[in-house]
Amino acid sequence: MEVRLVVASRQRAREDLSWTIEACSREYPDRIAIVDAEQEIQRTYAEFEENSCRMANLLWSLGVRPGNNFGLLMQNSTEFLEVLFGAAKIGATAVLVNRRLTAAEMAYELEDSASVGLIYSSRFDDSVAELRSLLTTSRWWCRSGKEPAKSQTSSDYDLKSLAAEASARFEPLADVELAEAGWVIIYTSGTTGKPKGVVLTQSGVVAANNLCKRFLWARYGTALLPVVRSLVTAGMNHIGGLCTSSAPVLADGGTLIVLDEFDPRKTLRAIEKYRVNLAFSVGTMWNAVVEENLEDYDLTSLQVVGTCISPHTDHQLRQLNEGLGAEVYYMFGQTETTTGLITTRHTSDLWERPGTVGRPYGCINVRIVSAAGELVPVGEVGELQYRGPTLFSEYYGRPEETKNAFEDGWFKSGDLVRADADGYLYFVDRLKDMVKTGGLNVFTIEVERVLAQHPDVQDAAVAGIPDRKWGEAVTAFVVPAAGATPDAGALIAYCKQHLAHYKVPKRVEFVPEIPVNSLGKKLKRKLVSALLAPTETADAGT
Repeated sequence: MEVRLVVASRQRAREDLSWTIEACSREYPDRIAIVDAEQEIQRTYAEFEENSCRMANLLWSLGVRPGNNFGLLMQNSTEFLEVLFGAAKIGATAVLVNRRLTAAEMAYELEDSASVGLIYSSRFDDSVAELRSLLTTSRWWCRSGKEPAKSQTSSDYDLKSLAAEASARFEPLADVELAEAGWVIIYTSGTTGKPKGVVLTQSGVVAANNLCKRFLWARYGTALLPVVRSLVTAGMNHIGGLCTSSAPVLADGGTLIVLDEFDPRKTLRAIEKYRVNLAFSVGTMWNAVVEENLEDYDLTSLQVVGTCISPHTDHQLRQLNEGLGAEVYYMFGQTETTTGLITTRHTSDLWERPGTVGRPYGCINVRIVSAAGELVPVGEVGELQYRGPTLFSEYYGRPEETKNAFEDGWFKSGDLVRADADGYLYFVDRLKDMVKTGGLNVFTIEVERVLAQHPDVQDAAVAGIPDRKWGEAVTAFVVPAAGATPDAGALIAYCKQHLAHYKVPKRVEFVPEIPVNSLGKKLKRKLVSALLAPTETADAGT
């Protein structure tokens, strides 16, 4: 099945991010652009533009040039955004280091991207101390903190000191094409192998900003007027916190309220204090928010809530809608698409079409194809593929993998979906998570949903384990519910009541928890590797 939409014309005059902030600083110089709720710092658009220029000059003084990559390891903050928009003026690319990684994992991202240096905040002093012995490419270290670093070398710099000395004007570089320059590199979660650096260009982010303003926010009429006041709680080192929550607000002349760490009560207090009218976050975060006593807060300003990744129960959805008093939309996408490109229209979609992730919007073409590359009929499962201006430019340093990610110009998402007659899509599974057993396909999420309904199960992950007879054996990793001692045989018998025989797990393993990445995605590969490790060790010794 293919969904074709009218492709909006793209303005070729200026498609770089530097221009968007310059324009807002001229149009709304005194309007508040960013409120750092944690540090109680505010920036007007004029101040934000000036500080972005300072950061551009600071980066230039450190030797950063167009096309260079540098690491950025910071919590959500005004400085984080000022560094990013400073880099945009040069045409340099920030590698957004995932702050929840180990030092060795951080080192992999910085080495793989050939980062010339690292800007970091004092919160990560311990991680950086480990990184110094692991990296070979970084030539300098630039630290932001109220107190100076305990030890300094000739390659160490203080961000605030350099920024104070830098000019608040940055002359545009001649003969540098900013629009197609990389703005950020975000590493994939690595759920199926080594993480890859996804390069998102300035023009792709600008296109995503325009999509959001023209085709998403416009649905809600006057609800977000006169100015979008948006709260960001998700980490800005991911597309949800940066390209979906932050960049569109700043491009629209809105006010961005920033929390550096998610906390449900802080979230509710920020909505009340700053009169937030739009908030987008990860589903697991919203599920925690609605468990609070919502009546203790004045949430009358909140009009629209966006959610992603994790599903919601009927109770949680009702609380999001009625408890928060907001319209709710679900957004679906991935790092390679820059932002979510499929959304529900209104809360009613989520009630009337349980399980839907929405429909494509804006200047994006979507198709659903079979393994043979043919369009599938309505209702049948196939791989979701995208084509449009927001797609990533490359996997950094991996030309062959970049080439293999596309088919005739269509990006192969690896997501298995089906569509109904009205064009609404339903996520079925990740292509690489699907289990092929005895020549039949098993969608793991379907089995997980059945297991999750059992009263003795708190959580479950299903994966395929190599098997001589079946090719792959459906295997369930189960976290018992509090106080429960489930029996593997009983859980298999339960699955037989609700699933076709070939979908029923051949094996149940009990685990204390299901490992997840920073976005809440289950790391099934980690479970499988741990289960197979003893066997592989034994094989190696024979």
